[in-house]
Amino acid sequence: MSSVVVTHTTRSGSAALEDVFELGATLSAIELAGLAFGATLVVGAVVLGLAGTHGSRTTATARESPIISAAVGVPGALVLAVLVYTGSLLSTAAGTFSVFGTVVAIPLVVGGGLVAVAWTAIGFVAIGGRLLGREGPVSLVTGGLLAALAALTAPYGLVVLAVAGVVGIGAGVRTLVTGRTDAPDERTVPPANQV
Repeated sequence: MSSVVVTHTTRSGSAALEDVFELGATLSAIELAGLAFGATLVVGAVVLGLAGTHGSRTTATARESPIISAAVGVPGALVLAVLVYTGSLLSTAAGTFSVFGTVVAIPLVVGGGLVAVAWTAIGFVAIGGRLLGREGPVSLVTGGLLAALAALTAPYGLVVLAVAGVVGIGAGVRTLVTGRTDAPDERTVPPANQV
């Protein structure tokens, strides 16, 4: 009588993330730069095209006041990182709540990751528009070139990536909270002759 032993291996979320990093390590610098350019161009165009006025308002907010957006973006980036990390912990939890943890983890990881990627692309587009003093497709291409440059200068490019991420996340949060940009022609107090 023979017996069949079936082994089932489960992969954790951290193992899948390690596979992504290994794939990135196998690409050359030029391939990474092309991937960064293409991803920024596609994600920026999709967000600006599909998000309606939110994408253009977020880009305008980041371009007009990058310092305030960065100040708001630092805690915003930390919140997104905590959401993604909590989701990855819940997805790898073993025991009674593993199914519940996985169900809760998927929206946390996917939602946090997508928001971070989209707002970072918006940050690159806004910085590209600020550098040239123009907006539209030119700032989209300039943002893609800036992302490619960050990928080419690997350890130092992380600073550019972090700045674009923080500015984009901050502008996204500001646009979600206020619903508008802080244009210089807006008045925050009524005129002196009207109460």
